Amino acid sequence: MHLTLVIPSLACGGVERVVATMANYWAACNHKVTVLTFDDGGEPPFFPLSSNVRHIPLALNRDSSNAAKALRNNFRLIRTLRSCIHNSHPDIVISFLTRTNVRTLLAAFGLNVPVIVSERADPKIENPGRIWKLLRRLTYRSASGIVAHTRASAAYLSQLLKLEVADIPNPVCVTSEAHRSPTPGKPTIVAAGRLELEKGYDVLIESFSRVAHDIEGLTLRIFGDGAERSKLESLRSQLGLDSRVSLPGQTREISSALDEATLFIAPSRFEGFGNSICEAMARGIPVIASDCSGPREIITPGTDGVLVPIEDVEALAAEMARLLKDIEERQRLGNAASQIRNRFSLESVMDRWDALITRCTTAQ
Repeated sequence: MHLTLVIPSLACGGVERVVATMANYWAACNHKVTVLTFDDGGEPPFFPLSSNVRHIPLALNRDSSNAAKALRNNFRLIRTLRSCIHNSHPDIVISFLTRTNVRTLLAAFGLNVPVIVSERADPKIENPGRIWKLLRRLTYRSASGIVAHTRASAAYLSQLLKLEVADIPNPVCVTSEAHRSPTPGKPTIVAAGRLELEKGYDVLIESFSRVAHDIEGLTLRIFGDGAERSKLESLRSQLGLDSRVSLPGQTREISSALDEATLFIAPSRFEGFGNSICEAMARGIPVIASDCSGPREIITPGTDGVLVPIEDVEALAAEMARLLKDIEERQRLGNAASQIRNRFSLESVMDRWDALITRCTTAQ
């Protein structure tokens, strides 16, 4: 089977990592895989692609600073994308992210190839814009399949669009077999994700300041990069935490950092799924996450992790302090959390994708 995947870029990000993982999996299963991106390919994919995956950067990103330019650029993008889809001779096309999904469905119209579109954010909160919402409602009717990565998102989209929506979670990506115990006396809190407002790292730093000086040697490491970096660095300095909080930037392999983690914290204001949460849990690390839609479907509170109210600095600080002082509770939560390897294993998740692809291609 030939699968053509469409995504804006293969830069650093959760969606990009999932697409690279899926493409490599299908290539290893001897399928022909093409990945189309809208960037110019000046930088190699952040997450490596198999040599058996064909990556075609279309160099379609243009200045869209006004309506006329945006319309012209989208017309050019859709026309080029249509030609590339046709030339790749796919058995199925799979697109990711709302605006890309709309463009892909328009590009594939009349080509007689099934298209699956995949939403990757919380549709209750994400706002792609009024025009894109209207176009989503109109174009998704031509999709052979629609995927969301949580049950709640699938139910919401299904009701919104009056269409069937499948829920398929992201696979757990684990690069080593087991979590190594953190160095005694060196407690470390780890977080990872884009440094954007929705990720809530300002809340994490505020909460950390409530407990840092009561626990000797405690440090916080927040991996990732983004628009909020300077604000987070300023907040760190204001709270006198320059020696306790580090922002190491992006990393292709967070496994070594997770191996040193006493706790993993995901303080998001909203979260479509939570890839980093799953990876930490799979490695037996106790996780505290904000009670938003993605983490809510990953964590069973008190059983394999902890959920706290969104933006609640005091509640997050209290849970951090409690777990940092209770090694037996951390071990209990970590042991239970590691079972997520089975719930969201690569094989089980890709079986669900393969089943959907089979339904879509046989119905065509």
